[in-house]
Amino acid sequence: LAYQLDRFDQMPIVLQEELLKATIEDLDTQVSGVKDMVRAWSSGDLATIEKLTLTAFLESPELYRLLLLERNHNWIPHVERCLSERAACFVVVGAAHLVGKDGLPALLAKKGYKVTQQ
Repeated sequence: LAYQLDRFDQMPIVLQEELLKATIEDLDTQVSGVKDMVRAWSSGDLATIEKLTLTAFLESPELYRLLLLERNHNWIPHVERCLSERAACFVVVGAAHLVGKDGLPALLAKKGYKVTQQ
């Protein structure tokens, strides 16, 4: 939680304000978006999940870097450590972390892991 809050704290105040306003304005859309994401995930439609989660980041590369890119790269060593222990691993992330060229599955695949959606 502290790391997540720090990500927001590291943003310029103007970006923080824009993000807060956009979140408040889009609350109804976000609720229906979750339902769309669940349907897309259940059917293996990663393109729809990517569209639903990453489109907003196209407008703000800084937000993308702070909230997705850095976090995904920071998580890779932890996931690899868990995988190396040959124990059951349970990793919980938001949907945006699972899609795109910088998503966790893509980063793990680049490191030679076989990644499958279930």
